[in-house]
Order: sequence, then structure tokens, then C-alpha cells
Amino acid sequence: MKTQVEDCLALDVNILNRKGALRAGCMGTISWSGGSEIGIFAYEREPDFELVLRLSYSGRYGPVSQIIPIIWTVPNYGGKRPWFRCDHQGYGVGCGRRVGKLYLPPGAMYFACRHCYDLTYQSRQEWTNPTTKALIKTLNLMQELDRLGRKGRRSRHFTERFMRKYAQIWEQSRKAGIPIDPFPKKKKGR
Repeated sequence: MKTQVEDCLALDVNILNRKGALRAGCMGTISWSGGSEIGIFAYEREPDFELVLRLSYSGRYGPVSQIIPIIWTVPNYGGKRPWFRCDHQGYGVGCGRRVGKLYLPPGAMYFACRHCYDLTYQSRQEWTNPTTKALIKTLNLMQELDRLGRKGRRSRHFTERFMRKYAQIWEQSRKAGIPIDPFPKKKKGR
């Protein structure tokens, strides 16, 4: 099973920006509830004056110093948005992705993006049971048909497409041993 991001220490660039830590000369510490703590110092690196963060913390094998570049983009709605540039050297080549969060998994030495550490989310691991998947899909499809039917937007093509999907899911749930009522009774008063 893959390591989950919920098990890692996370460094969020947007939180650092809101706290005012993304200015040259800022320094401070970040603490997590488990007692982990890192020191941060922001400065502009020569010759292009790119803003970088220097992280100092105790790693598995002693003190660690890591430098993380900050990239700024200009969104369509104005202002400036910060990003981390992942420079993890996992396979000998820097990742270079522009990410909002960096993670430090248990036992790892450096912060990197979730792609470099091949991390997953807990919610992605919870839906591995095919029986549960079939039941959830069926209920979602029934709600969608009911919603569209109330709005008067149900067409013959939509209904045919829906019924094909519903038949597939119905068959999966029947094989899994979950009887699903194809025509649930509506509650009175609706």
C-alpha cells in the first residue's frame, strides 16, 4: 500500500504566504502537532534574485539543510500567487514541478512533491471495495436522473445512456450480493 499524504509532514506555500514568511529576510519556525519543528529563512538568491526558502531541521541521520525555490505567477484575476518548485533529486534528475505543497514522509530526508514520493490520498484508498463502488455509483446515477427529471431536461438520449450505465452497475451489484431496488419508493409529501 502506498504512503498517504496524511501520514507526512506538509509544507503549504499558501499558508506561508498568508503568514508573511515569503519576503526576503523573514525567518521563523514551523511546528507540527507531533513535535516536529523546522526553521525557515527566506532570501533572494543571486544572480537572478529568485526568492528561496532555506529549511533547517533534524532529519533521520542528523541535521538537514534544504533550499526550496519560490516561483510567482500572475493569475487572471490579478495579484501574485506563490508556488514551490520541487527540486527533489530522487532519480538523479530534479522534478521541477510547480506545486502548492511539499511533503516529508516518515523516514525521508527531504521535502518533495507527492509525485516524487509517489504519495496517495487516504480517500483514494477507501473505495477499493468493488461492492461499495457499485452501490455508490448506482445511488449517484439515480440521484442524477431524479434531479434532471425534476428540471424537465430528461431527453430520450440521456435516458438511454443512463439506463445502459444503470444496467451495468445493477449487474455488478447483483453479482456482489447487494440487492438494489431499481425503483425506490418516493417519500410521501414530495
